[in-house]
Amino acid sequence: MRTVAGVITIPATLIVSYLADRFGRRKVFIITFLIDRIASILYAAVRKLAFVPILAGIAALSAGEFLPILIAYELFPARYRGFVGIACNVVWVVTACFIPLMGNFIRQWRTLSLSVTGLATGVGLILFWFIPESPTWLISQHRFTEAETLLRKIAKFNKIKLPETTIIQKECLLKESDKISDKYLSTTSIPPTTCFHVRRKVDCFRPRDKVEDQERSEQQQQQQQGAVDKQHGQRFRDLLKSRRMRIITLVVSGLFMVNALVYSGLFFLAAYLPGNIHVNNFLIIVVELPSYIVALLIMPRLGRKWLTVGFQLLSGLGLVASILEITEFGKQHSWVALVTALIGKVGISGSYAVIYLYGPELFPTSLRSLGFSACRVSEMFAQIILPYASIYLVKVAPWLPRVLFGGLAILISIPVVFLPETKGKPLPETIHEIETWH
Repeated sequence: MRTVAGVITIPATLIVSYLADRFGRRKVFIITFLIDRIASILYAAVRKLAFVPILAGIAALSAGEFLPILIAYELFPARYRGFVGIACNVVWVVTACFIPLMGNFIRQWRTLSLSVTGLATGVGLILFWFIPESPTWLISQHRFTEAETLLRKIAKFNKIKLPETTIIQKECLLKESDKISDKYLSTTSIPPTTCFHVRRKVDCFRPRDKVEDQERSEQQQQQQQGAVDKQHGQRFRDLLKSRRMRIITLVVSGLFMVNALVYSGLFFLAAYLPGNIHVNNFLIIVVELPSYIVALLIMPRLGRKWLTVGFQLLSGLGLVASILEITEFGKQHSWVALVTALIGKVGISGSYAVIYLYGPELFPTSLRSLGFSACRVSEMFAQIILPYASIYLVKVAPWLPRVLFGGLAILISIPVVFLPETKGKPLPETIHEIETWH
């Protein structure tokens, strides 16, 4: 079933990313979420084996679970995106810890699957009412009125009074300068949830009647640039057209592929570790929390790139140490296998948390959804080959898959060194802005 889902998810991810760029992140996410939940409930309820791969394929067609992450990143200014990304991962860990605990008491897989799916569906239906559209996407589509309405709703929710005049001029894209947003924040006491980056260095709060001529010319330039950006958002080949975009796309996609292989592989191999399978899965999940805490504390100082490299090396070295199982010490102490696997999981979890923040920041708004979907496609390739690689390698030696995963984690950290750092930088709008980073 993992293979079927992986094969179908590859084209589905590309389609969903296009639809998200074309019709908006929120609408596409709600539709894909509902499709996935309905298919998952039917998957656990059907009794005929012939329907299982069909429902697994339908669930894989949704492939929109990355869209809330994009919305969250595009809602917050650069200095708060790290916290938001880590917070999302902490919620995932706390939620996932309940699954092995429930599995220890609910032994019938259909009941367990229906319980987990039903709970997730109920929570999702409630949260739909609180998920806004991305203001970055709205402005990139020149839907300025809707973007301003959204910002005013956010301000009203936070009990902040905004100026009565228009706060988003038509020549402005969403908040680029941290200096401008910080200055406005300090004078109006607007919290980070309502303070966004101005993407063009113009004063968005100046009286419009004093700059009509300049407004008109700048508006025409922005409309021309916006038309180009819309075209870019609809072409996958733009990810590979520029040399720098090509490097970013290939390296980040490779990083996602290796991380998916290692991260999911450790879950897959938990059944081959000594001890109770439910306890092992619980430990494999809960050890992610220390890595997220470390990432949250260190990221503001070290940045995204070097933190990713450090976590990759930690994971790789921890997993390569699994080779100690062939020594006399490893044979006498069965805990060596579990400890090395947990060290590897700490490293790869931290890396995953950072790259889910770092990866989207490396793509311009016009290509962000498409670029992120390319990374998701590489993850799906890892999911397809994972069962076969793990099963055959475990038969050769129980420690061999972990040593292989560790070697790949170390190897992929080398090209990451050549990626640009995004700490403290506003989200890029165009490919040209990516070029200026170098």
